[in-house]
Amino acid sequence: MRTTYIVTTLILVSASVYGDEPLIVAHRGASRDAPENTIEAFNLAWEQGADAIEGDFHLTRDGHIVCLHNSTTEHVANANLVIRESTLAQLRELDVGAYRGEAFKSSVIPTLAEVFSTIPDGRKIYVEVKCGTEIIPALIEEIGKSGLKREQVVVISFSETVIEEFKSQAPAYKAYWLCNFKKEDSGEITPALEIVLETLALAKADGLSSNINIPAPVLKSITECGYEWHVWTINDLATAKRFKQWGAQSITTDVPGFLKRNLAEQAAEPDESTAARCIRKSGQPDKFVEVRYVDDTLAYAPTQEETRHGYVTFSCYGMDLVFPNSIPMAKQTRDSLTAFTWGENYEPITF
Repeated sequence: MRTTYIVTTLILVSASVYGDEPLIVAHRGASRDAPENTIEAFNLAWEQGADAIEGDFHLTRDGHIVCLHNSTTEHVANANLVIRESTLAQLRELDVGAYRGEAFKSSVIPTLAEVFSTIPDGRKIYVEVKCGTEIIPALIEEIGKSGLKREQVVVISFSETVIEEFKSQAPAYKAYWLCNFKKEDSGEITPALEIVLETLALAKADGLSSNINIPAPVLKSITECGYEWHVWTINDLATAKRFKQWGAQSITTDVPGFLKRNLAEQAAEPDESTAARCIRKSGQPDKFVEVRYVDDTLAYAPTQEETRHGYVTFSCYGMDLVFPNSIPMAKQTRDSLTAFTWGENYEPITF
């Protein structure tokens, strides 16, 4: 098939819309290298240069806050205790490090106070509440006793009720609603934008923290409404760079040292003579798109998830574009960027 090129103009009327470097948040500590949610994992995260740590917290039967992901201990210990039905003393008898090797044998479930004590000056913790609102009075008390500055503590939860209750009792502290975007069998991505905005408003959340499946229109709307946006859990450099370009204010990862070392400064904006070409596989307009610069280096290729969702996204000149797969010819705009128009044969396009 003959190659068809359509040349248009890419207009930048302002500087990049992206701000500072995103914070690198260690997911359950440096959990790729140490047992998750242990003091060993959190200390290692600080050694690796993490800007913040994230941990999961439950309330015990006797009113202590402990750090563990699941509501039971079976996934990290050789006993299956239910946290809300167990005392701190019972939980502390468990070895939650041996499953990761001899070097971590005898690791114990830490309390929130112990995790707080690891945090250096100028670093943060994202406290994920994994139970209900019953934890909030004890949580606020522990925050107050920690000596940490207000900006060092952020509360996160999938429960909008938890976020709403925390903000009502501690409005000076930031809290983000966690949202897991999914594609339903019908092809619809849920939750819908209207539900997201309504939930953020009712919970009085300061921002949204999402998985990487967040649709670009949702991201655009929440940031335009003044909410912060954070993303989880990213362990590869290419995806981290892309979400940095999308404006994520923090990136949660199991490999904080790797991302901290390798997440390079965003490339300087190229001059007008720099070109890129966007390529769809001939005869498969719904399957693939990539962008390569004139030196043939890859600028962006979509994930399989994005393709399944019915749209593709990529970055060019440090800004993101969105092209619905179902529209053969579409001119898209985002903020100060005017994009190009697809050719009807889905062949390479130069701009």
